[in-house]
Amino acid sequence: MNWLLTIIFAHFLFAVVFLIDKYILVDSVIDPKIYTFYVSLLGIVVLLFIPFIDFYLPDKEHLFFALFSGITFVPALFYFNSLLSGFEASRVVPAVGGTIPIFIFILGNIFFPEQARLSFGQTVSLFLLIGGSVLISYKSSEENKTKSGMLKMIAACSFLFALASLSSKYAYINQDFLVMLIWIRLSAFLMSLLFLLDRTTRNKVLTKTENAFPRKSKTLFLANQAMGATGNILFNWVVFVVPVAFIAIVNALQGLQNVFLFVFAILFSKKFPEIFQEDLSKKTIVQKVFAILLIGSGLAILSFQ
Repeated sequence: MNWLLTIIFAHFLFAVVFLIDKYILVDSVIDPKIYTFYVSLLGIVVLLFIPFIDFYLPDKEHLFFALFSGITFVPALFYFNSLLSGFEASRVVPAVGGTIPIFIFILGNIFFPEQARLSFGQTVSLFLLIGGSVLISYKSSEENKTKSGMLKMIAACSFLFALASLSSKYAYINQDFLVMLIWIRLSAFLMSLLFLLDRTTRNKVLTKTENAFPRKSKTLFLANQAMGATGNILFNWVVFVVPVAFIAIVNALQGLQNVFLFVFAILFSKKFPEIFQEDLSKKTIVQKVFAILLIGSGLAILSFQ
């Protein structure tokens, strides 16, 4: 399964990107609106492909799904950046990653029951991946008491990401991959322009003040977004090639990011405690190792489907 190896590598890149995002957002105190705007702005670099492909205006149905995917992606990304700026990356990423496939599974079976149907083995794999993702980020209610306010934001973020992912799949069906990716990224950029309606945000972006984006973070941000763009293109290619029913599984494989984040936390939490803030007690390690076994089992079952 070439797509499976591709998505594993893409999620490795995303895990690195999320950690660097966390560092930039915490270290530089950048407004999530501004950060989301710049990410969307850099996303239109795909326009550079236009001279090298047979670019065209798709039919109304496919164009609608492409535009809708980009439009829903921007607020989802804003919610995600807001969560990253206020909470631990090793908790936010698994929480969002674990709930996106649940929304995709539900929405897909409601609106496209025939195309979203999974085999028994695939369904088992999906829920093992989701279970591992949830378990690796679980904390007791007492530990989460001060963070209960983020639950609504996680739900909204995951729901919007699910809509964006499903919409992109239907935009890609029987269409050229790069053409539809361009339309999706273009609509996301146009959607991000709404952030400029806020005077404070607009002034920071247009005047290029240090408050908008501290100079020391610009190079790191650009390098990180280049890596994120690579991961995003790989992720979208996998969405393009797999059946509709596999979209939930592709997103559930975000649990792999949690595995990478856990390994990074073990290796670097002492050096960068402001980024990881990771509990590495014996109880937590046992919990996360068991979660990794669930994710690994789901991945193993999937590899034989």
